[in-house]
Amino acid sequence: MMSEYEEDSTKSVNMESVTMESESESKHKEDIRFVPFSYKDHAMKSVPLTFREFPFPENILNVLGNCINCRGFGVVALDGDDDKIVGYFLGSSHSRLGFTCKKVGHLTIVCVDSKYQNQGIAKRMGKYMMEEKHPFFSVDDYDEILIQDTDTWNSPSWIFSDRIGFRYCPTHDLIRRFGIFGYLQLILSCSHILPGQFMKRYVKDDEEEEIADAHEKQRGIIACLLSGILPAVFWIISWAIGCGDAGIRGSFVGYVFLVVYGLLIARFALAHAMTSSNPMPIVFREYDFWWHPIGLGLGWPLAIFGGFPLLGWTGGFYFGSPGENYLSEENRWSGGVMYLPINLMTLGILFLQALLRTVLYHDALPINRDFFEVLFYAAFFCSITDIATPLVCFPSGALAVRRWNKYLFAILWLCWLAILLISILVPDDDVPTFLNLSNVACQRQ
Repeated sequence: MMSEYEEDSTKSVNMESVTMESESESKHKEDIRFVPFSYKDHAMKSVPLTFREFPFPENILNVLGNCINCRGFGVVALDGDDDKIVGYFLGSSHSRLGFTCKKVGHLTIVCVDSKYQNQGIAKRMGKYMMEEKHPFFSVDDYDEILIQDTDTWNSPSWIFSDRIGFRYCPTHDLIRRFGIFGYLQLILSCSHILPGQFMKRYVKDDEEEEIADAHEKQRGIIACLLSGILPAVFWIISWAIGCGDAGIRGSFVGYVFLVVYGLLIARFALAHAMTSSNPMPIVFREYDFWWHPIGLGLGWPLAIFGGFPLLGWTGGFYFGSPGENYLSEENRWSGGVMYLPINLMTLGILFLQALLRTVLYHDALPINRDFFEVLFYAAFFCSITDIATPLVCFPSGALAVRRWNKYLFAILWLCWLAILLISILVPDDDVPTFLNLSNVACQRQ
């Protein structure tokens, strides 16, 4: 045991160490200076930082866009006298939206070097832009200021934009403010090219903030119903092309809409079933990247030309409470519990498919096998995002469960893989090829 003197000495040394660290951190903060973004001086220097810190498609495209677009603006954080870029908050040139030609400012991306995080750099860059410190950007110069934020599951980015005055703006509110023409302009200007990208608008007073927060709490029942239209239509178009001169069967069209909406309703109900005791409401938000003419190939191009409708990305489930940190321990648990029953339902449908393709294939069962083939097809593409997605930058049930319990995620993933291998390798030769819907979708000659 240490003597009282030794304990006091240790405490003194520890306190001295903490004080020195605090002084060092304070000095380090003072060394950071903020200057307006210059295309000539900062455009190319910001690219390596992006590749190192956030090598995700949307971030890289945003930064490269600012390099190409000499009318981009923003703020950069520089360390010391060597002008090393340790952070940036960038925007693109303003646009005029809708028939009313509202002047809209677009802020696009924020990034801070991981070695300099937890020093308030992002917040200070935000204040630099939004509190009239930037010499060439003023809030009062615009009718609206928008920022396309990544999914709320990426909480640091979402909370950052919340803190500097931005709030979630759903599709129906964008259409109300800019009209359908203005909304389509937004979509066509390389916005919402990936699932889980949402638009947030700058609120200028407490009343606007209250209205915007109410949008974030809406359960999204109508959004859930609308979200299934385009994926179902694109899926049908894919098989209409695939069937060629034979033509597509009317019953297949009916099965597609029945399956898509049946799964959406079931997913909505299951997300609420396990979280009914949670004080935060569970909400559904549609992903409108399906409208985008390119969408990086993940929306209509993949559905139409590949026949792969990623139905798990019709929309996602979230906590209906503004400013939630999805990375907190409590919310990791809540997110996992919210998505687990959905993932188990998807896995259960795939297991039933394996049974009907193997041991039960030749049995005369009182079921409509054509309907079940369509259901199995849809469940497989739900499982890509619900269970199998290995990426961390996209919203999915797989991400939610993995954050909650990586061992449970691994078990579900292995079960998914085993079921698929059985469905593909075990069936007899007279069983249709896995995911082949031609007998169901096309007219029989």
